[in-house]
Amino acid sequence: MKKPWYIPLILLSLAGSGLQTARASQFDQVMSVGADSISVRTNKKAGFKVTDIDIDGKRTTEKPGNVVVYHVQSLTTITVDGLPSKVSDIHPGMRVAVVAGLTPTDADSIVANTVPPPVPKPKGTPVPKGKGKPPKQAFRKITEDKVLAIRPDRITVGQNGAQSATAYLITPVTAITVNGKKATVSDIRTGMTVHINAGAQSTAASIDAANRLDK
Repeated sequence: MKKPWYIPLILLSLAGSGLQTARASQFDQVMSVGADSISVRTNKKAGFKVTDIDIDGKRTTEKPGNVVVYHVQSLTTITVDGLPSKVSDIHPGMRVAVVAGLTPTDADSIVANTVPPPVPKPKGTPVPKGKGKPPKQAFRKITEDKVLAIRPDRITVGQNGAQSATAYLITPVTAITVNGKKATVSDIRTGMTVHINAGAQSTAASIDAANRLDK
């Protein structure tokens, strides 16, 4: 059966309206976080855009053109490092991908990742003048995760120089040791090396943390 001639026109009209599928932004940087909003700096060319105009038509307020403010609503789904979270768990400096709803500035979903610190540069041994070439630096492969953030119900870990981090839930039955001794979550500090055995749904079955060895 042949479709009526007006069907393609209706579909074309819908595609141009706000009913199109929402698209996610790239992973951009969080600039600031409010109670119900986040400001994100995109990778677009900065420039400036006018946000307010006075009665005489003169520009009164400008802000960087690559900063977008998204409104976070009660139905906005948020994950941080792979775990369901709240807007208060998002912090400046994180990387986020935002899916906008029917309104471009309303966040339908937010995926945020903690960015681990860069790999520290190794310190060289000073060589006296006239004693030949300086010795080659010995690089140690990093294979252990570091504690990036810790709170009573979750721990965030990652390797220096990595692109993202991983979070695990901490429960009352999570076994915790620090420096080989039985401990509690309050004994864990950021910067410690850590080994985690994960159970179901990103829950930490055991956490073995130790003081940093690469001071």
